[in-house]
Amino acid sequence: MVRLYEMFKDKGLTVLAVSEDHDPEVVRAFVAKYRITFPVLLDRDKTVYRLYRATGVPETHLINRQGVIESSWIGPFDWTGPQILNAVRTLLSR
Repeated sequence: MVRLYEMFKDKGLTVLAVSEDHDPEVVRAFVAKYRITFPVLLDRDKTVYRLYRATGVPETHLINRQGVIESSWIGPFDWTGPQILNAVRTLLSR
């Protein structure tokens, strides 16, 4: 995900990770370990979880500028694979 962000951040891609973890230190350690360069939000009361009707972890939503989900993926996958790259390119071209 960091590679995807680095590839497209200058073209307008914003990546926000949302953690349900209640311990900020656990999240900080994860961010440091994986050298995450985008914001990681804490969703302790599950506001974001409910808003986007999350069903699992990890779960990824590609959201347009109006806040509408364009594509969703559940589970881990290659963030720089053709499916993701095409979806991001299409969304950023609008």
